[in-house]
Amino acid sequence: MGQPIAVRTDFSAVEVRRLARRAKDSDQVRRLLAIAAVIDGASRAVAAKVGGMDRQTLRDWVIRFNEQGPDGLINVPAPGAPAKLNKRHRAFLARIVDEGPIPAVHGVVRWRACDLIMRLHDLKKLPRSRGGNPQQPRAGHAGRGVVQDEMRVGQKNKLTYRWAPVGSSQ
Repeated sequence: MGQPIAVRTDFSAVEVRRLARRAKDSDQVRRLLAIAAVIDGASRAVAAKVGGMDRQTLRDWVIRFNEQGPDGLINVPAPGAPAKLNKRHRAFLARIVDEGPIPAVHGVVRWRACDLIMRLHDLKKLPRSRGGNPQQPRAGHAGRGVVQDEMRVGQKNKLTYRWAPVGSSQ
């Protein structure tokens, strides 16, 4: 069995508990209390139980605490998917929402999300999604006279989609 990773010595257990008391993030509080238990001399298993984690996770947080200090114990939010609209598109949407629709011109009395999306596609030439209506022929079946039809097959009201010639009833 290897040696446990030493916790940095510039913080005492009292200071770490004081930081935990002032912290706003509950996950950071748990991690700080587990590290304070380690500094007090508790075994890693007991300290991990105090923090509601296992020993390996405690080890990972001790490494991060040693490198980044108490602020390193806060979860970093995931970056998420990149934005689909650039600044110019967002500014365009903000402008037309602020102006509001003109019923005689736009055909609506208030903007819905689908109306705004269509305006954005029409005016900014954005590519349309690859989704679509299952009743419409797909590109691979164009001109062949087949559509995807919804059928009930089997039990328990499960829906199945089948390709069928246009006008046929199955």
